[in-house]
Amino acid sequence: DYERMIWLLETIREKSGDEYFLLLLDDPTFAIPDGSNMEEFSIMLYEEPNKCKEIAEERLENSLRTAEFYAKHQGLVDGYALCSDYCFNTNPFFSPSLFDEFIGPYLARVIQGFREMGFYTIKHTDGNVMPILSRIVDCKPDAIHSLDPQGGVNLSEVMELYGDRMTFIGNVNCALLQTGTLEECDADVRRALRQGMARGKGYIFSTSNCVYTGLPLERYERMNRIW
Repeated sequence: DYERMIWLLETIREKSGDEYFLLLLDDPTFAIPDGSNMEEFSIMLYEEPNKCKEIAEERLENSLRTAEFYAKHQGLVDGYALCSDYCFNTNPFFSPSLFDEFIGPYLARVIQGFREMGFYTIKHTDGNVMPILSRIVDCKPDAIHSLDPQGGVNLSEVMELYGDRMTFIGNVNCALLQTGTLEECDADVRRALRQGMARGKGYIFSTSNCVYTGLPLERYERMNRIW
């Protein structure tokens, strides 16, 4: 319901002004399929690649068409969070070659399309993104989140490799915030700050994912006090 969303965005802007960066969620690219269709989707990638590309193209066109609607209401939306997850903690679900064929071209085009309409983009995927991170950087989002420490992603390494080309967001360990001791949490927050700030630019402090349901508010407030 677009009109209801416009009302909601107008209400938020009226109450908050320009203090907050407002994002919509829209990512037409394929994500890791859930357990109900993982086998079928995997087979289709190999046996019906043209069908997959037709679906990817249709999803891309739908996203751009929706963005055109919001672009007509200037000032309500600042950008898009693209939240299709590509990776497990061990490795990406999509191999680099599959990413190049079924993900990258459509990710680059939706980012470019959003940019031409005046929107910023933040590309999110957690897990071990390292085998495909260079490809995501090449798609030129404005920033990349989440640099997941649970997936073995090292913030210092990422900043060294791509810090001159990309803004990065995240890397505070959500699981540690939830289950670690206060000392462990404090140390991880300070580690992320030190590693992210080492270049002097290009890092936005953030958790590595949405904070988990049930996280004590005191933990979140403690993290922000350290920041």
